[in-house]
Amino acid sequence: ESTFENAFNKLSKSTNKFDYLEFGVARGTSMIMAYHLANKYGLIDGRYFAFDSFEGLPNSEINVFSKGDMAYSQADFKLFCKKSGVDVSKISIVPGYYDKTLNDSVIKDCDFGDRVCLVHVDCDLYTSTNEVLSFLERFIPDKSIIIFDDWYNFEHMENPEEHGERKAF
Repeated sequence: ESTFENAFNKLSKSTNKFDYLEFGVARGTSMIMAYHLANKYGLIDGRYFAFDSFEGLPNSEINVFSKGDMAYSQADFKLFCKKSGVDVSKISIVPGYYDKTLNDSVIKDCDFGDRVCLVHVDCDLYTSTNEVLSFLERFIPDKSIIIFDDWYNFEHMENPEEHGERKAF
């Protein structure tokens, strides 16, 4: 059973109302999977939020990532989702770099805080992950699930825990 499948299975046993927040959506592969798994497990009262700059990574980290990597347009993201059977009208897109978009007004506008969250952190970089975690700690409810996509990106380095998502966590 995949990490996502396990997460949606657990979520389905505790709630019907949930928020799926994805940080770093690129072309939408994980969003597509999340949407279909939610339906598979009968989670029909879900809200989906896509956070991405749609301009690629904001900066580089070591020699693993470069500024601009992972750039996909918002139009490409929507097209990939639509072609994969996702009702894109159910996805709220929050475009922009996290240092500009992850703030209290987004929490208020999206009415975050009362629903269990399934969070997919696909940020690659320490700086981006740190911004996401600082944002989440302001509202994320108990029993929420966080999946780190790039936990092992720096495994080949001497001290992998000093880079990327691990360092931010």
